[in-house]
Amino acid sequence: MANTFYLLDKGLRITIIVTDAAGAARDISAASGVSDKQFVFTDPDGAETTKDGIFTTDGTDGSFYYVIEDSFLASIGDWCFRGKITESASTVYRTGIGTFTVVA
Repeated sequence: MANTFYLLDKGLRITIIVTDAAGAARDISAASGVSDKQFVFTDPDGAETTKDGIFTTDGTDGSFYYVIEDSFLASIGDWCFRGKITESASTVYRTGIGTFTVVA
């Protein structure tokens, strides 16, 4: 079952855990800058919005999150998101795509 949020929900936490090919958590602690851990959201109309993430701990567990802000979920329908990790100018990782649905 897909994750479901309500129109204009706020304060909800979305977490991404970055894993390697074997499924083990990947150390992303080198992505320590404010904009080095990002969520890239695609709304139902196809528009992309990037939001900065926050380490859940220190990054060694591969986990970071974003707390949905007021008025962000303003479109009903299916949304996609992925993580983007920048460890250096030449080392950028993108996660798989997650989905959720916004309903009225």
